[in-house]
Amino acid sequence: MAAKALHMRPRMKPARLWSSPGRWSSSANVRVWNIDRREVLARLRDWGEELGRDRQVMAVVLFGSLARGDHTAARYADVLILLRNSTQPFEDRIARFLPTGVGIGVDVFPYTLAEAERALVEGWGPLQVALEEGLVLFERDDEGPLALLRRLLHARRG
Repeated sequence: MAAKALHMRPRMKPARLWSSPGRWSSSANVRVWNIDRREVLARLRDWGEELGRDRQVMAVVLFGSLARGDHTAARYADVLILLRNSTQPFEDRIARFLPTGVGIGVDVFPYTLAEAERALVEGWGPLQVALEEGLVLFERDDEGPLALLRRLLHARRG
């Protein structure tokens, strides 16, 4: 059960559509919500910096379609939160790190550094994608945890 829980993807819907950064566009009989990617990224960066005030937070990385720029209006943000350590089970950490006021749904993946290293070695979870295509929202300068994980990823590939 514990290994399966590490692959769970929590969903969070926007609290209020009218407070979401974006606009409606329409043609003929179709209305489409277009998010303002720059505004969402600015809000995510602010949130990442805010998380960084907690000394347990080593890095915050946006990954997935929003990071790549090929998102759709109905998408959400995938965010890796790298923690120094935690006594809480993975599932219990999720609620602690869900943001408010970002304007879109956010899936958070709050892994400890040890869990992240194990995920890379064993080949599971979103770490590889986050390290390869992610946009760093926050990283503790004095520790460089993402560089350490990228070296581990490259060593695993041989």
